[in-house]
Amino acid sequence: MGDEFNRDELSLREVNRLSNKFRVSGYVILIRLKNLNYITQDEYVDLVPNFSFYDASFGGGDRGNAYYNQIVRKGKVISKSCFSKLL
Repeated sequence: MGDEFNRDELSLREVNRLSNKFRVSGYVILIRLKNLNYITQDEYVDLVPNFSFYDASFGGGDRGNAYYNQIVRKGKVISKSCFSKLL
């Protein structure tokens, strides 16, 4: 990611560009940049409120968001498993 990151252009736009390139949320990009020491703690704190771990822009079109769908699917399996033990 170091070759892709433009330190001189640190902004919401740069984080969004990297987010689109790597197909992950802006939140994930910020965590990665901080862990690699490409940005400071202060820069991270300033930018992180603008992003969410669950970035809706990577949804599956009219079929919903793939991440949320997995939560719902797995939730049903766990619920069935738990309730079947009660019966």
